[in-house]
Amino acid sequence: MAAGTSSTALKVGLDTSTAGVFTGQANLDLASHDSDLADIALATGPVDLEAQVNNYAHGSLDKTGGAGSLFGSGMAWTLDFGTVTQSAGDLLADLGMVNDAVGPADDLSAVLDPSNPALPSFLALDGFDALSDIAAGDADLLSVALDPSALGFFDVFVTLDLSGSNASGYDQDLADEPFLTLELTGNIVAAAPPPTPEPGTLSLFGTVASGLAFVRRRRQKKSRA
Repeated sequence: MAAGTSSTALKVGLDTSTAGVFTGQANLDLASHDSDLADIALATGPVDLEAQVNNYAHGSLDKTGGAGSLFGSGMAWTLDFGTVTQSAGDLLADLGMVNDAVGPADDLSAVLDPSNPALPSFLALDGFDALSDIAAGDADLLSVALDPSALGFFDVFVTLDLSGSNASGYDQDLADEPFLTLELTGNIVAAAPPPTPEPGTLSLFGTVASGLAFVRRRRQKKSRA
């Protein structure tokens, strides 16, 4: 390489198939070359190499127990309590907020979106305001309580804003799926009234009662005789 010129022949490759922080050093052997003189080695120092490969967190929901059924994927999920008979005492659905990123990855955090409307009084959330630093493959527990004492159909949406962070100081909203919406739905119906006896059943009951009364009277007459 002639004096006063530069070269782009030096390249460093990075395998991005695995997330993590990588460090290393590269050594260069440099020499001063002249066609009339012998090469002279030049003093050089190692070149420090540093790189970071991120594996972004990814939020998902899982049902761990309790009432209702959970289905969905990506940013849209539904917790369906189905048709519920009016009664006293809460129904509880147990859920998990999962960071389903594979391998070394960013931690997942979630917070209730401030634009969420107020929940109706018969629904209550637990754990939704304490979701932070969920490691890859781990989950934090959530629950939804339904008070089935009031009749009617309900369909409510709750949005969680998702973000990822790691030890390097990175802390940003998730790029591909920055939020997750959970639909809460169900229908509370009145308990069915007790069955009314059919006319034929009432007639049979009356006949049996009359027969028993007749037998009782005959026994009383015999005892007096």
